[in-house]
Amino acid sequence: FREGQLEAIISYLNGKDTFVSMKTGGGKTLCYAISAVYFNGLIIVFSPLKALMEDQ
Repeated sequence: FREGQLEAIISYLNGKDTFVSMKTGGGKTLCYAISAVYFNGLIIVFSPLKALMEDQ
């Protein structure tokens, strides 16, 4: 795991609202992908893709 990933995953799996802020390529996808597999339901991910594209 990369820095912050395991903590975020454990937090979410424990039923807590979890905010993950990592740089591009930091490993955010794994954090919510594991949650989506663990919980058989809807997972909502907010991503500032438009703002990121404008900044780059």
